[in-house]
Amino acid sequence: MGADLRLTDPATGSGVKALDVPGEWTSIGHRLRYLARVAPDALALASPGAAYTYAELLGTAEGWASALHAVPAGTPIALDVEPTADCATAVVAVVLSGRAAVLLDPMLPDSRAERILAASGAHRLKTAALAALPAAGAPLPAGGLDDPAVLLFTSGSTGRPKGVVHSHRSWLGQAYAYRVAMDLDTADRHALVLPLSFGGGLDVLFTALLTGASAHVYDPRMLGLAGLPGWLREQRVSAVYATPALLRSILDAPGAADLLAGLRHFTTCGEAIHASLVERLRERMGPDSTYVGWSGASEIGTLAYLALPASAPVPPGILPVGRPAPLRDIEVVGEDGHPLPPGATGEVAVTSRYLSSGYHADPEATARRFRRNADGTTTYRGGDLGRWDGDGLLHLAGRADAAVKIGGYLVEPAEVEAALLDCPDVRDAVVTAVPATDETGATRAGLVAHVVPVTNERATTPASVRRALRERLPSWMVPARIVLLTELPRNERGKVDRPALPPVPDRRPVPPGTPTEKLLAEIWRGVLGLAEVPANADFWALGADSLAVERMMVATRRATGTTVGSADLTAAPTVAELARLVDRGATRRGDLPPTAVTLRACGNPAPAVAAYAGGGAAALSLLPLATALRADVPVIGFQASGFEARGRLDWSLAGVVRRHLRTLRRVAPHGPYVLVGHSFGGMLALETAAALTAAGADVPLVVLLDTILPGDVTGPARRESGTPAPPAPAPPPLRQRLLMHARLAGAGIRRYPAEVREAVFWEQSLRMVNRHRLTTWNGRTLLFTAEDNPDQPAWWDRVLTGPHEVISIAGGHSSILRPPFLQPIVDRLSAELSTLHGPGIGPESIARGVA
Repeated sequence: MGADLRLTDPATGSGVKALDVPGEWTSIGHRLRYLARVAPDALALASPGAAYTYAELLGTAEGWASALHAVPAGTPIALDVEPTADCATAVVAVVLSGRAAVLLDPMLPDSRAERILAASGAHRLKTAALAALPAAGAPLPAGGLDDPAVLLFTSGSTGRPKGVVHSHRSWLGQAYAYRVAMDLDTADRHALVLPLSFGGGLDVLFTALLTGASAHVYDPRMLGLAGLPGWLREQRVSAVYATPALLRSILDAPGAADLLAGLRHFTTCGEAIHASLVERLRERMGPDSTYVGWSGASEIGTLAYLALPASAPVPPGILPVGRPAPLRDIEVVGEDGHPLPPGATGEVAVTSRYLSSGYHADPEATARRFRRNADGTTTYRGGDLGRWDGDGLLHLAGRADAAVKIGGYLVEPAEVEAALLDCPDVRDAVVTAVPATDETGATRAGLVAHVVPVTNERATTPASVRRALRERLPSWMVPARIVLLTELPRNERGKVDRPALPPVPDRRPVPPGTPTEKLLAEIWRGVLGLAEVPANADFWALGADSLAVERMMVATRRATGTTVGSADLTAAPTVAELARLVDRGATRRGDLPPTAVTLRACGNPAPAVAAYAGGGAAALSLLPLATALRADVPVIGFQASGFEARGRLDWSLAGVVRRHLRTLRRVAPHGPYVLVGHSFGGMLALETAAALTAAGADVPLVVLLDTILPGDVTGPARRESGTPAPPAPAPPPLRQRLLMHARLAGAGIRRYPAEVREAVFWEQSLRMVNRHRLTTWNGRTLLFTAEDNPDQPAWWDRVLTGPHEVISIAGGHSSILRPPFLQPIVDRLSAELSTLHGPGIGPESIARGVA
């Protein structure tokens, strides 16, 4: 490893000359040769298993550069880059050879790599092959400021990769901008955790090397995130650079707190960042640490930066990109090209001597975007929109070509994304404009939001996202369709891969026709927060949740005088179907009691799936699971007596089991039975399984969904394993306890608001659990546990004495019942049902995740 202390310049007797631009440096090689002379033993590069001092870096790079003499002058060299110090040295070698480096990421699809090679005309090499070439010993070119150093490829609007030419001048300017803005010096140790093929990764590499500091290379995509905190602590890094997505992963990784507390800087780049993520970072960073947000583009390098010391407040919402980076002049201009005042949105124009040289082999595209000025500077206008605020900070507002007309209003998707990221249950989001067909068959633009929910106990739904958005945006800006995902697809550079977003099917809507259809459509529109609701729209596919169901049923009863129950919604889920049911003034419950709901009906009698809702939850909470399973599997949902219709409450768990068992045996007398239970419903499933097998029935599988063991099981298990018990929660105030006692006395008779009803029936289930001793079950069991489940898998051995498997999945206690976190349960349960049913028609997609 190289020394940490920087040597003095022997020619002057003073410290290493700082990188100044403009200044004496005529190329990247000129600066590196100086550093290798004055600080030969200082560390330049490190990666797991390798390290280079400045002398070693220069010697190796010059040797490899001379070996490229056989490649015709002017031919770019394409390197397959890996996250190693050797590969970083190879990049330097290509630059020293006088050729432009084209960097191919290891995660790049072969087809795109081939298009880049064709567009650049580059000669492709691997680092190992370059190292094996014999050195020629011929003198290397001195290089000039305007010689090309890197061809940085990005995606063009046509889908074809376009190469942006970065000269030695632009990289010297980039490194200088970072040095000045962040007060960097030779003692800094920079974590290079961004891909080397990414402009941000090259920024870190050249900033570290040209300022005389060190770059520490580690790619978490290939080497894994788990080892990153330990590696960075071992390397004693002072600055980390990451995309917001990578920052989020780092914050979630074990050991992140110790790592972040010792940093001078944490910098994000590549995408906009929300204040909530910066606040999470600031909670982990030390009092002397600074968060820095950098923005830029392939064509211009750096644009602006926002430095927030620990004492500075974090601006709310999407952070501004900040002040112009050193060596950059920025204007926000109107269509006439004249500067606009603060607060006005216009196109961002950047002027500098240190921008890229334009597009490789495309003078027409270069002329459209780049204007050469008489004073030697260049102005770039790339179609990005922005505005200045009163504090002189620049805010980006999307792209001029991204805005769309929705209902006669011009909407910028970036503004909708900012509102989504401001919602507490949204972890990540992207909004796109897509063509949609209206009731006349015409095509118009519509907004689609792809959303990654936070993995907490609440079940985030399209309806809940819309409710949150309607508190922040006017109705025309709320996306018509919301798709829930576990993660947004990202390209090799960590940016959202918009073409890879799952498509949303375009269904031609049928307008409401009858008076009842129009009335119900208006009710649904208000409940779900939609601009319009067609007659053929499915209530569940629109993203309804339990709160929306409750509101819809109450509003329908008040407007029509007809009581609509959950069974009616499963049997008649569209506006048109439910309107016919309301017009008849009768329900379609069939012979089921109010404690049971047919979640999926079919002609196949067995094996039936009995699904038990958790305490305080409706049977409809299991509808997303039921409708995502094979279409030839009947599913019956069970809920507490008195929960939906008036009825006497059960005060023992055994009584609940007996009640539901009578219904199950009447509907499906012979079995076999697959029993599924969520939370408290898992205990009902286990006790029902034991009762059925005792009566001679066949129960081939029990599926538990984040059921939590009762205290009489976990207490002894904790003592045996030496696991300390969590602190007991403080009892609620006396007034609150008395109120709950009174509400329990009226439960099943009085109608409570949805939130109160759920709390009352959850308390009822908790009291039943505390009085019950769970029966052991020796049949086959699958147990899915959410991220926050407090029980250790081995503790279940006390209850599950037969074959069982514990499967941990992403999501919270309630959110695992809905897309996107539901999918692993659907996949596994569908596979299990196939062994019982035969091949059948296969599992369906989870349509409830798109609304």
